[in-house]
Amino acid sequence: MYIRKELWRHVCRCPCKPEDEDLDNEPGRTKVLGLAVAQESASCHQISSGVLKLLSAMKQDEVASAVRNDLSIIQFAQSLYNRHGQDPTKYEYMRQKLREVGRL
Repeated sequence: MYIRKELWRHVCRCPCKPEDEDLDNEPGRTKVLGLAVAQESASCHQISSGVLKLLSAMKQDEVASAVRNDLSIIQFAQSLYNRHGQDPTKYEYMRQKLREVGRL
C-alpha cells in the first residue's frame, strides 16, 4: 500500500507497468489516482487495458466512481471499446456516454 502523495513515484518506477502506457501524455495527479482506483475496482479482472485507460482518463468524481463500481456499466464500456476502440477520436465520445449512464 502506498501513501497517496508517494503513489506517482511508484507508478513511474513499477516494474509491472505496461510498456505501451505512457504516463507523460496526461498531466499527473488525475491519471495516477484514476489508475489506482481503477485497479482497486472489484471487477478489474474483467476489464481490458484499453477500458482501464478510458476509465482512468475520466474526471475523478462521484459519477466516475459509480461507473467504476457498476459491473453492467463496465460491460457497456467494454462493448463501446470493442466497437470504437481502434479510433482514438472516439475516446471522448465513449467517456461521455459512460458518464451519462453513470448519472442514472
